Amino acid sequence: MSWVGYAVVAYALVTWVLPMPLTLLHELGHALPLLAFSRDLVVVKVGGSPRRKLSLGRLLLEVRLLNRRRWGWFGNVEAPDAEPLSRGRMLIVLAGGPLVSALLLTAFLVAAALVPWQPVLVVWAGVIAVAWQLLVTAIPMRYPRWFGPYAGRVSDGYRISHLFRVS
Repeated sequence: MSWVGYAVVAYALVTWVLPMPLTLLHELGHALPLLAFSRDLVVVKVGGSPRRKLSLGRLLLEVRLLNRRRWGWFGNVEAPDAEPLSRGRMLIVLAGGPLVSALLLTAFLVAAALVPWQPVLVVWAGVIAVAWQLLVTAIPMRYPRWFGPYAGRVSDGYRISHLFRVS
């Protein structure tokens, strides 16, 4: 396959394939510490509605595999009946998502160093996708209107910085 073919595959990966699994892993980075700190149900939602549900004990995954553009990047974690967490535990829960994204970025970068020239374009698609996810979740910000389903919400970095500002 020529480099153009690999570039087309890379574009398809970034646009349609990678957003949902990367978002699911990111959200699990929040959910797993929350499960450890709480005895209540933790719900991970990824993608638009309607979503398929999978119950794994106290962890409920609600995932839509095929999403419209931008909705594959949408995810959140809810613990509707959980007790409030201490600041330290909340920091761990909030940092879990970006930490998982940083670990995925590291894995993609290592893979990019090991893959030959033309196929590496597909790996770099993963690097770009997960780097974008890490950037927009770690930087403290309120998402603008053009962020689609996230418009008006705040990033993980914003919530972490808010924890340090509030005494």
